Amino acid sequence: MFWLINITYGFGQIVNKENIKVPRSIAKSTNKLAKFLTENDTSEFQKVFNIYAWITNNIRYDVRALCKVKSKLYYSKKTLRKKKGICYQYSDLFNILCQNAGIKSKEILGYSRGSSYHENDRFYETDHSWNGVRIDSSWYLVDATWGSGYLIQRNQWFKKILFKWFKKPYINNRYKFFKNSNNQYFLISPDSLIANHLPANPVWQLIEFPVSINTFESKDWTSYTAKIDSSYLKQIDTDEYLRKINKYTYLPKLQYLKSTAESAFEFNSRNTRLLGFAYYNFGKSLGLLSSSIKAKRSAIKNYTLAIKYLKKHQKTVNYESNKMSKKLNSRISTELKKPLSKRIIKGQRDVKETSKLLISSQKNQILRNEKIAKLESKIAIGLPSFKKPNTLKTKRKDVSQKTFSIIEKKFLEVSTYQDSVNVIINQVLGLNEKRKIIQNKILDQYQKLPSLSLSNINSIRENTFFSKISESMSILDSIGMIIDSLSLNRRNIKRAINQKEAIVKRLNSFILSSSKEIQNLALQNCSQNLICNESDYDSANYIIKSVYRTQLKLENELLYFVKQDDKSNTILKKRITELLDTLEINKKFIALFEEIRLKEITFKMRKSNFQTSRLIEESQKAITSLKKEIVVLNQKISREKN
Repeated sequence: MFWLINITYGFGQIVNKENIKVPRSIAKSTNKLAKFLTENDTSEFQKVFNIYAWITNNIRYDVRALCKVKSKLYYSKKTLRKKKGICYQYSDLFNILCQNAGIKSKEILGYSRGSSYHENDRFYETDHSWNGVRIDSSWYLVDATWGSGYLIQRNQWFKKILFKWFKKPYINNRYKFFKNSNNQYFLISPDSLIANHLPANPVWQLIEFPVSINTFESKDWTSYTAKIDSSYLKQIDTDEYLRKINKYTYLPKLQYLKSTAESAFEFNSRNTRLLGFAYYNFGKSLGLLSSSIKAKRSAIKNYTLAIKYLKKHQKTVNYESNKMSKKLNSRISTELKKPLSKRIIKGQRDVKETSKLLISSQKNQILRNEKIAKLESKIAIGLPSFKKPNTLKTKRKDVSQKTFSIIEKKFLEVSTYQDSVNVIINQVLGLNEKRKIIQNKILDQYQKLPSLSLSNINSIRENTFFSKISESMSILDSIGMIIDSLSLNRRNIKRAINQKEAIVKRLNSFILSSSKEIQNLALQNCSQNLICNESDYDSANYIIKSVYRTQLKLENELLYFVKQDDKSNTILKKRITELLDTLEINKKFIALFEEIRLKEITFKMRKSNFQTSRLIEESQKAITSLKKEIVVLNQKISREKN
């Protein structure tokens, strides 16, 4: 059963046919099926659409065959019986049904960016097949495989549970076919199709500026830009395409395959497999269809050429696979492993540093609380007031004048020190505010990292493109570098605060000692029965009290910042620990990602080598058999002559 959607094309309107049942006996024969689908229509366009719609609705994609190393190639009759196949079966069935309906159609072998494609994959052999079909003297492109549906990831619920409970990493690289018949790939525009379909024979590109194999496999390739390809430098108009394609129109299947193989080799010299396959089929045809010695020798020649090109292809496959593996290892190491290891090491260092800061903070709080208590006690008790000494000494006016000048000088020094202390204290408070801002920025940046790390894990788990994983890791690394820069600034500010605090301590010590000297000098003047200046003594007392108050204010401010640091460092340690947990999981995922990607490269290599080895083996057996047949025929001819 199949259905057709009402869509208007340049050919006119598609006839809407619903619930048409194809009897089983008819659905098993390509001749009967082609007739059944097209006998009531006169329009070539409608006939082609009927064939396309039936295939996309009734043939399922064979995922198991795609995932097998030893999958065998089969043709239209078996495809109809199994009702499933891979791209080669889809295109072969479409081709046969069109030909049986009297419509010209050709299979197009090529390279694709499909579900099994990964960035930086090298296109050394064709991996996909679609069709070119002629409708009303013009050629169009059809891909019944991609028009029938697409592959989706299987729901690996058990692995999800293992990950949720035990953090066991897994990658969702198992797929199933999702049936979704659509018209997107029916007579699709060549400009659109070239984005992910590159014909091995460039004549089937059907675009004004043909694309080279190097451009198509480039990581920067996204879509057709309608500009000349700098590595191909060709421009082809519609008439030229028609002339070239029409040469193939009446070519027999084997001759068409050989022409495709020769053009494919010229277009991409790495792909010698098609030439080997073409010569193998020619040898097989000649060996089976003719009993003449000349034909058998020609068959041997073709088989020999097939072996030559197939062995060359095996070397290419092994070389390209090793090259891709090395490149993958290098990229994973440079773009994923090294940034991750760096972040883990720095995270562990930050945890240790934060733990030390928390311990230091506790000690610091105790010390500052003790200092505050002492200062508050000193301020509360107060300082002794001025008392005139009883002892009187000889009157010496010159000594008194000298003492007054010293006191005046000391007051100037104290005033200068006090100004310096006030400036430095403001600087310390400013630096602490700046440090607080930086600490908050570090917390904000660290808050982003676990979610980024989890996002990276999800990207790996969902088997997305390497560039997306690399980009996510690059963002994580760049945020890490911001944190490193902020942490360095924070350490430098802390160092500057400690230095300035030490300077304040020294300056206050100078102020206190100078104030006490002033008091002693004031008392000394009185003891000499000279002028007793009580105000100097009291001023010195005021200065000492102001030093205590300034110290108390500074200690309270610094204690506040220490407590704030303690809170933020506690949060920071928790966030870094969470990050390290996700980074360790990330590390396991990256190791699994590398293992699976390398296995995929090896799988493609093994599958390709298996298929070419089978053809080589069959060719060698055929050559041995043909040589024996030639010997027998020569003996027969000799007997007949005698």
